[in-house]
Amino acid sequence: MDWNYVFETVKNAFKEADCSWSEPQKKVFKEIFTEVAPEVEPVIKKKTKSSIEYEPDSQLRDYENIPLNESIDQYIKREVLPYVADAWVDESKTKIGYEINFNRYFYKFVPVRPLTEIDAELKASEQRIMELLSELCK
Repeated sequence: MDWNYVFETVKNAFKEADCSWSEPQKKVFKEIFTEVAPEVEPVIKKKTKSSIEYEPDSQLRDYENIPLNESIDQYIKREVLPYVADAWVDESKTKIGYEINFNRYFYKFVPVRPLTEIDAELKASEQRIMELLSELCK
């Protein structure tokens, strides 16, 4: 139930057998022989002397539209962390911009025509088609 332990064991077995594998092979091995379980230890992506970087679960990835005049950190603390305590922001994917909702500002509501009016128009079209077909048959 601990990928970090399993991966170290497999790497040691490969070293003893004097074999190596590529990154795509490691990825396929992990996809085949593992499953996501929230209750187990997080997967370590990179370990340095001063810090540990964990591998994110791509199935849990989400994004937020944050008001332009608000700090990202304040927003995350107020709106996200109370619900997902271990959430974090990948600063490399942060985009700053502004979204204009065209429907909100430029859409003009046009009421739907009454059903009786549409039905009458369809019947008139059917009648015209029948007249044209009858002229062809003469």
